[in-house]
Amino acid sequence: SIAPVQGDWLRRGWQSCRGWMQVRREARAAELVRLKAIHAAAGEGFVTTDAENAAIRLVGGARSDQYGEITPKGFSELGRRLELACGDVFADLGSGTGRSVVQSVIEFDCSRALGIELAASRHAVAVRGLEEDQVEARTRVSFVCGDLAGKELWSSGGALEAVTVVWTCSLLFSDELMARLARRISGSESVRAVATLKRFPSGSLHGFEVERT
Repeated sequence: SIAPVQGDWLRRGWQSCRGWMQVRREARAAELVRLKAIHAAAGEGFVTTDAENAAIRLVGGARSDQYGEITPKGFSELGRRLELACGDVFADLGSGTGRSVVQSVIEFDCSRALGIELAASRHAVAVRGLEEDQVEARTRVSFVCGDLAGKELWSSGGALEAVTVVWTCSLLFSDELMARLARRISGSESVRAVATLKRFPSGSLHGFEVERT
């Protein structure tokens, strides 16, 4: 008969509609998760603009825009190896969102700590985090947006003039940037220790004994 066929068609049509709406709801939920993840990643420093990435590559080389940072546990171990203590002026070169800079003051009681970061968005995250959450460290921590090997930062009166301990997560830095940084560190009268993930070009760093781990 005709009626059952119509009823069956209507049922199938409604089920199809319900399936389509479910797919839409799942798609909207997935998009919301994706947007939240992007927002969180931006807050963590993992998302930068194309213009920032281009500027980073111009200074640091073709792969230098890939982001990573040391963990708090890893920095605790590093700080002990470097014998960070009260009286030190610590600098994280390529400081990202600034966690290690703040940790150097809170955990090791460094007199001052500086973070140098080229990406303006990461620098902004670091500054905002310091202003909102880090009352204890606020008076001893500074963040600068700029080239970590820039002459003006290392010159007399520059932010890095009195730094005693340097850390740089330099694994993907170009040899050219590493050589420029070596010249700045070698010319400093205050730096006593340097930790880097990538070796400096042979013969570029003067006045330091190399310890490999």
